[in-house]
Amino acid sequence: VLHAAQQASRWGGAACGQCQAAAAAAAAAAAPRRSLAAPPQQQAWRAYQSGYDQARNKNKKGIVDGSMYLGAVVLGMIGFSYASVPLYRAFCQATGYGGAVGKAHNIEAKLKAREEQPNPTLDEKCAKREIRVWFSSDVADDMPWSFKPTQD
Repeated sequence: VLHAAQQASRWGGAACGQCQAAAAAAAAAAAPRRSLAAPPQQQAWRAYQSGYDQARNKNKKGIVDGSMYLGAVVLGMIGFSYASVPLYRAFCQATGYGGAVGKAHNIEAKLKAREEQPNPTLDEKCAKREIRVWFSSDVADDMPWSFKPTQD
């Protein structure tokens, strides 16, 4: 039918009534219909806006996740700062580092312990050991002191 209508337009528009009706129906079918959908500009805007909303929601999730990680790091740092003093004390007591010693002895306590519990092997080793003490009589040039050794 459309073929006959196209041929009629080529022949100067002369066609039978049936062909003219078919041509009119074809023209009506080919005419753009008014759709219930939004115009193309609004459709493009809605697509942009939905993509924007998706990106914004994804960004909100990223912000929440980042905040949670940052909060965990801050709480961990605070906890570590509170735990550092007892941990340092335990480390110093175990290693003797930082001035902490397990048991302090002064010379009087050592001498008293040797008198109460003599050790003959230690006494022999101490008797054989020679101790040499050197004294230096050097002083700074700007000090008004004068030292002279009495022995060579």
